[in-house]
Formats: sequence, structure tokens, C-alpha cells
Amino acid sequence: ADLNKKANLISVDRLGYGYSDYGHATTAITTQAQSIVQILSENKIKKVILIGWSYGGPIVVKMAMSNPELVKHVVLIAPAISPKDEKYFALGKLAEWKLTRWMIPEIFKVAEDEKLTHANELELMRPDWIHISTPITYYHGDKDNIVPFANARFIKAQMPSDKLNLITIKGGSHFIAFKNFDMIKTELLRILDNF
Repeated sequence: ADLNKKANLISVDRLGYGYSDYGHATTAITTQAQSIVQILSENKIKKVILIGWSYGGPIVVKMAMSNPELVKHVVLIAPAISPKDEKYFALGKLAEWKLTRWMIPEIFKVAEDEKLTHANELELMRPDWIHISTPITYYHGDKDNIVPFANARFIKAQMPSDKLNLITIKGGSHFIAFKNFDMIKTELLRILDNF
């Protein structure tokens, strides 16, 4: 069975990407999460399974923390959720410096603006982990060189084991959502069958 036969699939860009105020970063995870909750509310959607990849991971986690009656399951794919394991790249400096920022495409400027505040934003979320009651299925490749696998250890320390299904993709990169799609799709179909 296809996913789109079992569920209404909705995809949103993070604020500052796509058509949502393109080029203007919204670095507050809470604001990003609230914007999606607003969309769901306006469309009278009462229960959801959220999927977050990379920087989208903390946004869907924040939604689950704040809206347990709405969020019934979270699927995280290589999420950047650990404040201590935020990785910085030398290329990002070009977007920081005024002398070179003009050369950088808007999408990379937005990403760098988010990156500069991300660890602090994750730290602000830390006390809320005790409030999460939503089951989480978590995928991470152990060879991810963009969002370190240490993020998996972080969530393991935060979540009760009966609420967390942690799946390590041996040899997996940051792009497991594409390279291991069939595995993730099978799990999503299983979650939907129990929804």
C-alpha cells in the first residue's frame, strides 16, 4: 500500500525557505513549531504523525512537547537535537562575514543564520524533554558526517525506552531518508495501521 492511500501527506518548508518569507531566517524553534500547529488548526486537523529530518527534527519534537493531544507519533530522521553536538562547517563562515556574505546564495545564508543560534535553541528545549509522551521512531546513520550520530545517544538519555524506537542504519549517511526510503516507508505504514 502506498502512503498516500493511507494518509493525507502534507509537507511544509521551514520558515525562510521555499515560499515562506524566503531568505529571512526564523531561528526560534518554538516559532517554527507554532507556525505548523497554526496550519493544522486552520485546516481542522486533529491528529498527526510528524516526520522531521535534520533541522526539521527539533521542530516536530517541539510540536510534540507542546501539543501531545495533536501529535500521535513522531518519526525523526537524522535530527539535529543535541545542543552539545552541533556541528559547524568552515564554509558557513563565508555567510557570517559581511565582506563575503553577498556572494552566498540566500538559502545558505538562512541555513547559517539558523546554525548560529541552533545550539542555544536546543538548550532552551532541554527542560521540556520530560514533558514528551509521544512515541518516537528515530533513524540515524552511524556514518552521518553532517549531523553526528551522537544525537542518537542524546535522545536515548532523554526518552523513556518504552517511548523510543531507535534504529541505527549501519554505514548510513545523512541522506538515509532517500537511500533507505523503503525501510522508513514500511515503518510509516506500520504506524498508520496502528493509528
